[in-house]
Amino acid sequence: MSRFLERISGKARPPRPASDAKAAAAAGRQPGTGPAKDGSSNRTIQPAEYGLPLRTELRTDRSVDDPALDAAVLAAKAGNWQPVGALMWEAGRDWERRYLYTWIFGALAAEDARWLQAWRQAHPQDGAAAAIEASSLVQLAWKIRTGDVSSKVSREQWDGFFRVLRQVPEHCREAAALSPEDPTPWVVLLGAAKGLQWGNDEFRALWAEVVARDPHHVLAHISAQSYWLPRWYGSTDLVLEFTEQAIAAAPVGSLLSLLRLDLLNRELRPEDSKLRPAFWRGEQVRWAIDEALIDLAAADPANVRINAMRSWLAVFLVRTERWAEAVEQFRAIGRMVAFEPWSYSTDGTALFTQQRATAVLGWEAAGRPAVPPPARHRSAPAGSYFDLTTPNPDAEPVTGR
Repeated sequence: MSRFLERISGKARPPRPASDAKAAAAAGRQPGTGPAKDGSSNRTIQPAEYGLPLRTELRTDRSVDDPALDAAVLAAKAGNWQPVGALMWEAGRDWERRYLYTWIFGALAAEDARWLQAWRQAHPQDGAAAAIEASSLVQLAWKIRTGDVSSKVSREQWDGFFRVLRQVPEHCREAAALSPEDPTPWVVLLGAAKGLQWGNDEFRALWAEVVARDPHHVLAHISAQSYWLPRWYGSTDLVLEFTEQAIAAAPVGSLLSLLRLDLLNRELRPEDSKLRPAFWRGEQVRWAIDEALIDLAAADPANVRINAMRSWLAVFLVRTERWAEAVEQFRAIGRMVAFEPWSYSTDGTALFTQQRATAVLGWEAAGRPAVPPPARHRSAPAGSYFDLTTPNPDAEPVTGR
């Protein structure tokens, strides 16, 4: 790694063990990735006065407002798989939605798989059911392992974890054979590959299967990006390269620019809280926000990942005191908050309402300014994390003024 990348990546801090990262993933979060709480406020607001949902109206069990999904979940819990099958059929080639459903129903099957077993027996050639079964095994493996740090995981738990997880590749390949065009089985396998400690070349071959079917799948990119983190099986160089190549190859509106925001927050922000104000005010953060806003403006409102993008933007806009834009994002998010970055926190609802109140109060104190005109696309700031063409590898990163 160059001295430049060592400096900007905070190489001096001890790396987190991969096993501990896996423990965090089992709990549905990334270790140390909750949005920074610099300058947050404990004051409250009356949400209804600003057209915002009350805390009691927020849903932390779903990332999308989908009555058909709610009904299918209730049916599955009652042992009836037919509504689940119908929902998967209706999802069609909306691969993001199809994967979201697969993960939700996989979680249900990890708790009680009788409804899924009945479906598989009735229709053994149904690729959707096969993919859900594979997903359930991934989630069951992490449940066996538990979310404890590696030192607290017993030998029996480790054995059970690997015993279940080793079954996943075969089930994913079966699902892929039944639905050759569907990237979902391959996306499910991404998570298992990390737990099974696949090497870089093997993971690249798997990634090729994903992008051959859906080159801009957001959830797949989020999973793959975590694989390339230094604390998993990559490095700062590799994760930056992966992120920027993915965004550059995608059309505007893909929502893949949220990868930058996620990476800045969970991996690249300074460990020293005294350095964070300058980091948040820095040119590279402003640039990443502007590029994400451009991406969001062009996105399909029906994309199931759109609220994740809005949420990342809301956090960054609060951090940078861009109050009017932050309030705009919170109004657009509404009541569905079961996704990152809120899910990275042990109390995502509290984090959401605190950040929302900070945005509204900042907007009020600033005199309720209007939302500024949209920014124009521009290249990454020279010397920043995301400027991969900087000729001088030892150039100082752009972190603030």
